[in-house]
Amino acid sequence: MTQVHFRHDTELPPGSTGLKVIVVGLGIGGIAAAVECHRRGHTVIGFEKSTGKTAVGDSLGIGFNAALVFDQWGGGSVAQALNRDRGMVEEMVIYDENGDLVAKSDVAGFDPGNGYLMWRYHAARAIEDHAQTLGLDLHYGVRVEEYWENDHQAGIIVDGNRISADCVIVADGVNSRGRSAIKGDTVKLQDTGNVAFRGGFESGSLQNDPTTQWLFEGVEEQDRLIEYIGKNVLVMIGTGRNGKDIDDPTETERYEAADVDEALRQISHWPVYDKIATVIGKMPERTCYKHRLFISDPINEWVSPKGRMIMVGDAAHPMVPTLGQGASQAVEDSAVVAICLQLCAGDVSMGLKAAQAIRAPRATLIQRAGVELLTAVHANGSEDRTTFTRPYWIYLHDCQRHAYQEYSKVVQSLKTGVPYSPTNIPAGATWNVGHEAELGPKIQAFRAAIQAGGDTYTLLP
Repeated sequence: MTQVHFRHDTELPPGSTGLKVIVVGLGIGGIAAAVECHRRGHTVIGFEKSTGKTAVGDSLGIGFNAALVFDQWGGGSVAQALNRDRGMVEEMVIYDENGDLVAKSDVAGFDPGNGYLMWRYHAARAIEDHAQTLGLDLHYGVRVEEYWENDHQAGIIVDGNRISADCVIVADGVNSRGRSAIKGDTVKLQDTGNVAFRGGFESGSLQNDPTTQWLFEGVEEQDRLIEYIGKNVLVMIGTGRNGKDIDDPTETERYEAADVDEALRQISHWPVYDKIATVIGKMPERTCYKHRLFISDPINEWVSPKGRMIMVGDAAHPMVPTLGQGASQAVEDSAVVAICLQLCAGDVSMGLKAAQAIRAPRATLIQRAGVELLTAVHANGSEDRTTFTRPYWIYLHDCQRHAYQEYSKVVQSLKTGVPYSPTNIPAGATWNVGHEAELGPKIQAFRAAIQAGGDTYTLLP
């Protein structure tokens, strides 16, 4: 096999690989797929069913593991744009339903300089603006009618027109239509029975309200992130941009407009209700949305039968929000797919299967962890401290460097049938190891190792 020499942060000339890639779905993961494919020398065309470059919802977490990808875009300009609108949060404070203090935790992995906690709209705008500066061929307000593939190409049908490429990346979310094209009816979404009420709005209407001043204490120095946990319900309220924004996901796809009173009814029996209601009850009309949380059994096969289509993000591994890794894992997926297509030397099927082999064990383990945490918090409320965990192996991972290091091993495994042992998850696929108390210092050491050009790409317990 030809030895591949690389720098994982080096961009290739546009179109230099000769591969054309269709991306369906232009959320965080889809835009990441489009930009990363462009950076790796592929020609990209993207399609999104929504009509505008907007994102509804509340706060979004981008962990250190995904921030490593965004750090490379635009010579650092995208990181600057994300930092400009990020929440300056350094601590999360957790209370129970009585309003009694349970714990305080840092936000290592999402803290300034390492990751991002911010309004979803601002994150989407920053990366969409970068895609636009690259001149990527992205189309909004387009509904894909059908997917197709043969031994040599894959594509979609839009308005009766057949659009072809070397492969299709399906990034259209938890309610993916592309998933059915790849997997048929074998994947059944499971309703967790939980509903997320989510919203974000500018805080001007609250700034002079004496009943809400508790939320703005100290925001000149750092933003607030406050969590209230009871059995079956979790409420998170935070500020962004030094108090300019209010994020308020109440957890009990797509999004649908919700009545704020419906959200508040979930906690009407809590002793701390009146305090929380001073904020949530003042949400402007049509800023509160809800969606049911769906999961699926692990999907181990992300690639279509002829090897020309692959799922990424929630289409491949629907995530619940308990670990804050949904967007980050979609970004990891997209970056790795782009690299494997770069290294496949035209063997697209092999490239996509290699990407699946590298990514599926890690993403599905994190998916499982999120579900187990969701079950724990709803069963035990504030008594379950594992609710706050951030296992450091999730964050201390450079997915791009890892893909370059592992690609030849994975291809050899696929060709010989000798099982590949993943090197980006803990031994035994045990997720709840390596906790957040160790995360901050380990991030600094990990970043230093990367900058020194070492071989570090994953730090496992």
